[in-house]
Amino acid sequence: MLVFKTLLLALAVEVFRVEVTSALYDGFAKHRSDSKLRTQKKLENYGKPWPGAAVIFKLDATIGCPDENTRKCNAILSAMEDIMRQTCVRFKEWSGETDYVLFYEGKKRARFESRFEAIYCSYIGFKGREQRTEIHELQWNKGYILHQLGHILNLHEEALRPDRDQFISINYENIIEDESLKRKFDKMAREEFKFLGQPFDPNSIMMWPYNAFRKPGLSDYRGTISSKSSNVRLKDSFNTKLSDSDVARIRDLYQCVGNQQNPRFPVDVVCSFDDNDCGFKGLGAKKSSWRWIPWDRGSNPDIEALNPFGNLVWSYNTAENFFNGRIEDRIWSVGFSGLSPLDKDRGPEGCITFKYLLTKRFRGLHRIKLVQVNLSSPLDATIVTPQSIFEWSGQQIWYKDTSSQPLLRYHYWIHQSVRANVGGPFMLYFESIKEAGGKGTYTFKIDDLAVRYTPCEEASCSNSIFRCFSRKSSRTLSRSSLTASIRPPKK
Repeated sequence: MLVFKTLLLALAVEVFRVEVTSALYDGFAKHRSDSKLRTQKKLENYGKPWPGAAVIFKLDATIGCPDENTRKCNAILSAMEDIMRQTCVRFKEWSGETDYVLFYEGKKRARFESRFEAIYCSYIGFKGREQRTEIHELQWNKGYILHQLGHILNLHEEALRPDRDQFISINYENIIEDESLKRKFDKMAREEFKFLGQPFDPNSIMMWPYNAFRKPGLSDYRGTISSKSSNVRLKDSFNTKLSDSDVARIRDLYQCVGNQQNPRFPVDVVCSFDDNDCGFKGLGAKKSSWRWIPWDRGSNPDIEALNPFGNLVWSYNTAENFFNGRIEDRIWSVGFSGLSPLDKDRGPEGCITFKYLLTKRFRGLHRIKLVQVNLSSPLDATIVTPQSIFEWSGQQIWYKDTSSQPLLRYHYWIHQSVRANVGGPFMLYFESIKEAGGKGTYTFKIDDLAVRYTPCEEASCSNSIFRCFSRKSSRTLSRSSLTASIRPPKK
């Protein structure tokens, strides 16, 4: 009898599986096994995939990352790492890009009494410019964030599949009495939903909990979604890991070769600092003299002594500060991705280019360092704080001090090219060190910084005091040729 029941159960599972797959339309089936066809295949998308399989993201100050609440940061970053580990999709923190996702925290509203009511849908796929994704304060958990990341990557709600009626029932009587919420359960049109050959999957990150949008006060067994199969149990929360079908869909959408990073990513990053700080951290921090100065468009662009263009600046005046001991002050970049193993044209040598201004209106010693820190993941840089930055060490790739610099009133901007290994993920930090003693005003400025994934070109330097430029800088940097220096020293 036990053997007979086991056989019946196995048969029921098999029948359920066959019913699931029989109604599917797989627009990718003919192309999946042929790499050439797969590259040429253009999926009919309701929404667009992210170019280069790279999602640029920015964390709003409402999240408090990383200083105020590291738990929230860890929830987002852990979800991103899971997707990066299993697919070719990569997440990169914003460093001035035009197109990005902004994550921000939503606040509790009067009608929301539980986290199951506070479910929102991100924009599906790539929109361009800033696209906002709200994480409700009741939903700071990995499963919900994975669900939202799925939308960002161009995946739809599993519960809204056109063929869902074969597998689940929607209990409209248990949904909150709100027409807009009831409409959330409307099935999608077949031509809009991306099946990608995958059957209904209750374990998908895109599946709602069985009690989503449920009326308050109902017993636990009364849900808004019910399974039609006794062998499928719907969960009371979002799934906290990607299912096999999730991985398959994402890989198909982004034409992944396993989990290998797309060779089109990363791209060079160029920072003019005119309209933003390019994602540099530590600016304006407590006890820090680093700050970002935006472009003053009302100034004369031909006179850089007036500092019309945006830049990062470290400035310290001993006459205005009681402390005149040794000062170590750092700012650091976002994490940059290394090159893909599939990229045969670039690397591992890259180039960091920037221009700097080091003025000496003081007696004493001022040191400047540029350090490259290798990371396990580019997302590691997201949780660095003004306190923990001093626990990070790396390879010094550039150094300058004022020991041999004459005391001058005006100085030229110097264009600098520095070799860097870009084969793996890394971040950069600039460190300003004022030695003890001395007297006067210390100033160091950085502008037109670029992270390039190709080798540095040979520099062309003149004999003019503190003046050097790269032949490629005029093409690489956004406004490098407007003016090359401050006013020359008076004769």
